[in-house]
Amino acid sequence: MKAEEWLTYFIKIYGRRPKMTEVDEAIKNGSLLANRAEVESLLLASKKSFWQTLSQSIVTHKVAASVLAVSCMTLLGGGAIFAWHSHHSQAQQTSSLAVASSSSQTGQTSSSDKSKQSSSKVSESSSSSSSQSQSASSEAKTPAMDVEAIRNGDFSSISGTWRNSAGVELVFDEHGLVSDNSQVSIERAKEIDHYIKASLLPKNGGAGGSALAFLPAGIPLTTAITSSPENGYKDPSDISQERLWTGQQLIEGNSSGFFYKVE
Repeated sequence: MKAEEWLTYFIKIYGRRPKMTEVDEAIKNGSLLANRAEVESLLLASKKSFWQTLSQSIVTHKVAASVLAVSCMTLLGGGAIFAWHSHHSQAQQTSSLAVASSSSQTGQTSSSDKSKQSSSKVSESSSSSSSQSQSASSEAKTPAMDVEAIRNGDFSSISGTWRNSAGVELVFDEHGLVSDNSQVSIERAKEIDHYIKASLLPKNGGAGGSALAFLPAGIPLTTAITSSPENGYKDPSDISQERLWTGQQLIEGNSSGFFYKVE
């Protein structure tokens, strides 16, 4: 990947300018096809134009994500108010019916009251069983990340939108990544350390790309994703959740390469 392309990709993923040690590492592993002096020159010459343009693009993306989040909260708030009014109205109707029923049944025998209490308990038990059944059915409809299916080209278990801490989003459907510029390559995908290692490549077939990991809940990312030797690296993400990770190198303590499902 040429110097300007590599810098653009780095700032998009990590939300900051690269350190020269990271530039050296990228040159060493072959992902950056340029020398150190060329990158330093580009950083200095483009400080007032190139970097400002990239920063504005990232800020715009973050603002859009914030607006979306506020809209969702507003919709949820409106739904909660509607639900409260509906519940309040039903409670008033129930109270009125209970008073009327009590007045009309004053003359009935205690035997009839016991019969109604028994019927009420049966109804409550039936309602509780129905709610539990619906809850179990709902949970069953949310599949966990299926690494075997993903390796075979079926992305149904991860369909939806995934977002990292910088606001960058990856959208998947059952066929793979929904993007005009990038695609997921699974031709050489393999399972390592209980997760899937694949590649994220340009659609136009040009130079560049990065590693892509599909991480089920409870499975940490390891240095095997970049074919690097074990060096004590610890996954800084929330491993209680399913995650995606993409990048060209692991940076200790940096979690911006991790994506979590948001919808």
